[in-house]
Amino acid sequence: MKTIRHPNIVQFHDFVLEKGFVYLIEEYCEEGDIGYYIMRQGRKKKGGFGEKTIAKWLLQLLLAIEYLHNKNIMHRDIRP
Repeated sequence: MKTIRHPNIVQFHDFVLEKGFVYLIEEYCEEGDIGYYIMRQGRKKKGGFGEKTIAKWLLQLLLAIEYLHNKNIMHRDIRP
């Protein structure tokens, strides 16, 4: 996972195993994850997000998945 480098994938740095728990150390995302962003901005935007914005997000997601698949990696937990 440390070798994965893509602009649409959060960078993994390391993991720590402590008292039976696994902690992942990843790149810091100042704005939080996309699910949090959608929730926060969705309250401000009564009509939701525009079609262009959603298409941009979908393209970024598909490019990230394509990158992983080209490295024979399958993601099993895609969510906002």
